[in-house]
Amino acid sequence: MKIMWVSTSGDDANGGSYELPYKTIEKALTMFTNGDQIRLVGGTYTPVDSIVISGLDGSIFADDPGAVYIQPEKVTKHAACIAILDASRFLLAGVNVIQAADTAGNIIGIHAENIENFICLTCSVSDFDVPSGNGKGIFASGNGRVEHCRVSNFNCAGNFTYGIHTKGVDVIDCIVDEVSGVHTVHGILEDGLKDIS
Repeated sequence: MKIMWVSTSGDDANGGSYELPYKTIEKALTMFTNGDQIRLVGGTYTPVDSIVISGLDGSIFADDPGAVYIQPEKVTKHAACIAILDASRFLLAGVNVIQAADTAGNIIGIHAENIENFICLTCSVSDFDVPSGNGKGIFASGNGRVEHCRVSNFNCAGNFTYGIHTKGVDVIDCIVDEVSGVHTVHGILEDGLKDIS
């Protein structure tokens, strides 16, 4: 396992150490292998497209959970700002996700699918205005937990609006507020069976 540091004041020509961090999440993703960690220093990150990690265990960790913001320029993959797929275990901790600057196709903040042990800890999703489709602040399927997370200021003009929607993943001490939609709105929906909003 290696830890790759990323800072908005870094340089992608660096080696990704604490002393010489990368500048972009995209650079860290090109170096990401099974079990690695991307550690983000405080700042606002604007990746060109969705952040996607598929088939690899590991973590994305905010060094200062209150100060790391991720807002892609656009989203073309999995309709999400961050997508973690097909892993044995993955930790996403302390990141604040804001809807892409180009809102077209961006209907999900954090998307985690088919992960045996997914932990989403102290993350937030906010400031989404979804024009169509089913809007979801956080979606997670597999096993694990979404804990101490918050979804706020999330509006969807499409069919369904979910603050947090999970299948097989526990929701623990999360807050969903200022979530609205034209049609059916669920604050927190676990396993598609019970609305605990």
